[in-house]
Amino acid sequence: MAEARRLFGTDGVRGTANIEPMTSETALRLGRALAHVSKRQPHRHKILIGKDTRLSGYMLETAMASGICSAGVDVLLVGPLPTPGIAFLTRSLRADAGVVISASHNPFQDNGIKLFSRNGFKLPDEVEAEIEALVLGDSIDALRPTREEIGKAYRIDDAVGRYNVFAKNTFPRHLTLDSLTVAIDCAHGAGYKVAPEVLEELGARVVTLGVDPDGHNINRDAGALHPEHLQAAVRSAGAHIGIATPPVFKFGSEDQKQRYLAPAIRAEKIAALAITEPDAGSDVASIRTHAHRTDGGWIVNGSKMFITNGVRADYYVTAVKTTQEGGHQGISFLIVDKGEGVQASPIEKLGWHASDTALVALDDVFVPDENLLGGENRGFYLIMANFQWERLSMALGSVAAMQDCFDRTLVYAKQREAFGRPIGSFQAIRHKFAEMATRIEAGRALTYHALRLFVDGRDALREVTEAKLLTQRAAFDVADTCLQIHGGAGYMVEYPIERAARDARLGPIGGGTDEIMREILGRTMGL
Repeated sequence: MAEARRLFGTDGVRGTANIEPMTSETALRLGRALAHVSKRQPHRHKILIGKDTRLSGYMLETAMASGICSAGVDVLLVGPLPTPGIAFLTRSLRADAGVVISASHNPFQDNGIKLFSRNGFKLPDEVEAEIEALVLGDSIDALRPTREEIGKAYRIDDAVGRYNVFAKNTFPRHLTLDSLTVAIDCAHGAGYKVAPEVLEELGARVVTLGVDPDGHNINRDAGALHPEHLQAAVRSAGAHIGIATPPVFKFGSEDQKQRYLAPAIRAEKIAALAITEPDAGSDVASIRTHAHRTDGGWIVNGSKMFITNGVRADYYVTAVKTTQEGGHQGISFLIVDKGEGVQASPIEKLGWHASDTALVALDDVFVPDENLLGGENRGFYLIMANFQWERLSMALGSVAAMQDCFDRTLVYAKQREAFGRPIGSFQAIRHKFAEMATRIEAGRALTYHALRLFVDGRDALREVTEAKLLTQRAAFDVADTCLQIHGGAGYMVEYPIERAARDARLGPIGGGTDEIMREILGRTMGL
């Protein structure tokens, strides 16, 4: 049986700053041990160190650098950067290893040290075990070169610029954010410079929150735990997010973009995507809302159900039958303005209480010819194209939601005591965290893979469907497990985990049910 690890966990070394193991003394020994195991080839070695904006980062950075230099290895200091940026620079600057000093979503008094190999990935477990043995033993105390063999520390002043170039190049060259207003909450963390600069250089007008770190305010009243601030910024600044406007952007005429997309971006109009009906959800081809020709346009009758933004919307991007048969070859999209004949009624839901959801009735609504979107009887293909991004965005959101639930619950499990010790020290709870961590990482890897294919313009139907299927059920299971770990407290509305569990239940239903995802995947296999 392998010996239990005393320093390294699944995400490096973690703890409260200035309390073991997150002390300068241990950080110095970690640096010296990392330098020793990194000296595998006969050349001048170097290790890169980056951090987030926590106050203790300065202490730990200095201690790590001292330990590395004392073992005869040079140090490259890049300052505050997101973890992917540190991994990228470790590779691009050809460092022998990389160090991230960060504790993700945890409060500022916590910190962590994660070690990368030269390829930018987490060190193998056996190397971490070797480093831990050196830190806890006495042998590294004698590993002290002298004279010119002592390492030097260099500050990489253009680290942010280097990573910005890399981040922009991950976007397709044809992609532009011109005319878009983007609100971003950096939570006073390591991305406070990178994210706004990249978005601005891609053409967006950027509204920033959480870009004034002071060492104490990382994640405080900001970020994923307080989305209300970002929501307020979106409303006040005219930033836009949604699933109704992409079809106008992708398939609309220039006139339609000026009349509907531009006002939505300026927050002058709210859009809603109206596809689902009381009797047609997953079976999109069976919609009954129909439009028949009249002078200068169409007359629309029918109803739409579960429509996001339905009550407040100024216009509806609406799927309708434009042939008697309907089906795959007989559906079109019309942009329906709110007005005479349009009646929206709010619907109460289990979760997502902040989201306006409605039943929309359409009674002899006139729609002019110029509001036909993407061609007559081409609507089914527009729906399928829009579904890929909708499902991918759901997968991305669920990965973030799972990580947020996990991080908050991990903090709770370390603080909450039962039977004289933290509940996280019990095997039953530890195993729950191990299972959740594995599912989150699997969901993240699959979703990011699907995203890369989608952004590159490649056919990502299978990968997007797999990501949606995996992450939506996993998000609910993770939220439910986290609620269970909280016990009775998790059932109370004062704890965010209660809301997380309710909101996550929509995932396996919305944007295509789990059953439909399995059916799509089966057909991609020729079954």
